[in-house]
Amino acid sequence: RQRPQQAAHVVQRPAQIDRGRARLVQAVHDVVLRRREELTNLAQLVTGKSRADAFLEVVGVLQVSRYHARRGAGLLRTERRPGFVPVLSRARVRRTPVGVVGNIAAWNYPLVFVLGDAVPMLLAGNAVVTKPDLRSVPLAGARSFGSSPAGFSTWLNPLMRSHM
Repeated sequence: RQRPQQAAHVVQRPAQIDRGRARLVQAVHDVVLRRREELTNLAQLVTGKSRADAFLEVVGVLQVSRYHARRGAGLLRTERRPGFVPVLSRARVRRTPVGVVGNIAAWNYPLVFVLGDAVPMLLAGNAVVTKPDLRSVPLAGARSFGSSPAGFSTWLNPLMRSHM
């Protein structure tokens, strides 16, 4: 068990993709893919969308999770850029987790605004607290995510938890 000072030091390092986090994002992709019919039915029921539009929301989550599972490490890599005075100065862009990120999800795209937005935040090492719209609670997908320095643990709704 880490002391709070050690944990804070770990969280403040530049963001790095932990393989475990990338695997978990891939697992979210796999669960959504396996449960796509059920998620499409729920999206259609909760939002009143056509079947095709509800399915597009599921596809959006699949695309975001697959992309970030595969390319997330490159997106968070430290970059070198020219400084204020090119040639005389240089700059580095380092991405660091901010800690806890709030996410308020709208009712009209509950899957994309919950899971689709949370995936890159979690991959970067942040904790995500999501407040889904009350009309879309059955589709919230992930009620809360927690992040720890060693990786992140998730609390997914029963639809996903039973299949991970």
